[in-house]
Amino acid sequence: MNNNNLSQYKSDHLILLVGGNPLPNAVAGSCLLAEGGKITLVYSKTQKVQTARRQPFKIEGTQKVAQRLRRWFVQERRLTEHVYLQPVDDSDAWDIRVGIQTALQNSSDSVGLHYSGGTKAMAIHAYRAVQEKTKGEAVFSYLNPRTLEMFFDRPDDEAERVSVGTAVNITLEEMLFLQTSLRLHRKRPYLDVPLLPRTAQAVMRVHTAGGAELAAWKNWRQTAAGRYYKIWYDNGIPRNWKPAADIYNAPLPEPPPTSIGQTLLDELGQSGNLSIQGVWQKQPAGRWASEQDFIDEFLGFLLGGKWLEHYTLDCVQALREKFAFHQTLLGIVPARAGRNNKEDDALFELDVAAIRGYQLFAFSCGTGKKLKLKLFEAEKRARQLGGDEARVALICLADPAAVRQLEQVTRETIDLRIKLFGKNDLPQLTERLGEWLDTQTGR
Repeated sequence: MNNNNLSQYKSDHLILLVGGNPLPNAVAGSCLLAEGGKITLVYSKTQKVQTARRQPFKIEGTQKVAQRLRRWFVQERRLTEHVYLQPVDDSDAWDIRVGIQTALQNSSDSVGLHYSGGTKAMAIHAYRAVQEKTKGEAVFSYLNPRTLEMFFDRPDDEAERVSVGTAVNITLEEMLFLQTSLRLHRKRPYLDVPLLPRTAQAVMRVHTAGGAELAAWKNWRQTAAGRYYKIWYDNGIPRNWKPAADIYNAPLPEPPPTSIGQTLLDELGQSGNLSIQGVWQKQPAGRWASEQDFIDEFLGFLLGGKWLEHYTLDCVQALREKFAFHQTLLGIVPARAGRNNKEDDALFELDVAAIRGYQLFAFSCGTGKKLKLKLFEAEKRARQLGGDEARVALICLADPAAVRQLEQVTRETIDLRIKLFGKNDLPQLTERLGEWLDTQTGR
């Protein structure tokens, strides 16, 4: 982005209409506030609704979203210390106008109104109130979630468009806070380096080719899984494999004489029998939060379906420079803080994620059969964290016919911001992802 394209649109007093998605306002505040300026966050009040046939109920407003934005502007980004909250009734034209007039009272500064958030009524009546107060001299802007362009209204011409897709880098941790006030699980940290990428490629090739080699690999995996599989809880954290103390020195069954087994031994720099201890000792210092975390990931890779997540992360990272991803992560576990200093309460998990500017790309990886449920869950969580700008891809082992059937379901029930990649796409996954990302990044 050329910052010179935005400098002419900066304001000393920036008014932001707050809706459910805080990301457009985070971007607008970062790009459009003049140095030393102030921000007013206009949010909708919580309303109590009375009906004749049912008990009164509340319609939640956006005060909490506004409070999180204020904290982000002031404490996290240190953009300005002058951030004010202005509540309005989002369906009452008079109350909206009064709220805007109150915000602009005794103000001689240049004014900007960004109306991506809030209700349609808030946008219409706030626009009119600012226009009247400033006699048309204010800067009016809107952020398009599909093209990631900022639109600036001009009275006698088409709106000017400025691409802001990479104007502001917002991390996953910041997205979690802004959208949900959640945090990352303290004892289940994400990974940013794929585990055994060459072995993951070998597993992918065997799965796509099928035949005797795949059958031999599955038989070995079943034998090994029976030896190590155990569901238990480690201080509240669910585990799928036996505790480290029980299997630390136990050798894994000898890998089958396949391309996977040989690649695994070569990548680990070992020959003959493998042990958890031997593999653990070769891990870089500080990469894992605990030995049990490593065991869960390593055995999940070899004996479960996690190899596909690591293969996907490797492919995404190959595109990092081209698409300006500032974060590429695996195993993201948002959590709610536990009460009374108890363990964090894990809520869900994203397999792989990449962030470009403030746009989240979520990659859900599935080697099983419940792909439709996995896809819907990924879409829901990506939208929850990344708002309307988020995009979702499902990476799976489905054949072309099953992929077409799933694509039909997504067109009918969700939208076209979702992409499916099946078994036939895996050998060229980096190229296929690049082709899709080219259509989704608003570059």
